[in-house]
Amino acid sequence: MANSNRTYSQPANLSLAQTTKFMLNFARLPDTNYFCQTVTMPGVNMSEVVTETPFSTVYRHGDKLQYDPLVITFVVDEWLRSWKNIHDWMRGLTKPTKFQEYEKLKLEFGIYSDAMLTILNGVNVPIARVTFKNCFPTNLASLQFSATDDGGQIIVADATFRYDYFDFLPLHGDRP
Repeated sequence: MANSNRTYSQPANLSLAQTTKFMLNFARLPDTNYFCQTVTMPGVNMSEVVTETPFSTVYRHGDKLQYDPLVITFVVDEWLRSWKNIHDWMRGLTKPTKFQEYEKLKLEFGIYSDAMLTILNGVNVPIARVTFKNCFPTNLASLQFSATDDGGQIIVADATFRYDYFDFLPLHGDRP
C-alpha cells in the first residue's frame, strides 16, 4: 500500500537557465573576454573501482575527479588581438625559439591564469560564478581567410584550456 502522507515539493526556482546569460573573464585576455560567443561548461567524471565477486561485478566510487577541458569560441577582431593573446601565451609556455620567452611570460603575466564564468539570471543579474583555477591554453584554432567570401563573414575561433579544478560559488544567499 502506498504511503498517502508522502509530500511532493517543487523546486524553489522554476526559472530556466538561458544560453545567452553568461560572462567570461580571463584577467590576461581582455580582448578575448569581450568577443567571447560561447563557453562550454566542462563536464566532470570520477574514477571508479571495479570489484569482481563470484556473483557479479560491483562498482564503487573512486577517489579522483577528472575535469573536461574548458572550450570557448570567440570572434576575432580585425587586429587579431583576441587570437594573438592566446597564441603568445602558448608560445611563452613552449618557448619555441629561445628560453627567454618563458621567462618573459612568467615575469609579465605569470604562467597560469584563473578564469571566471559568471552565470546571469533572466534579467542579467549575476547569480553564480564558476572559477577555473590555474588555466592554460592547450589548443587554438586556425584562422581561415577567403577571397571568395562576400565580405560579410566574421572570423571565429575556438580555444581550449586545461585547469586544475573549478569552484562553483552562488552569488546570493537565497540560492543554493
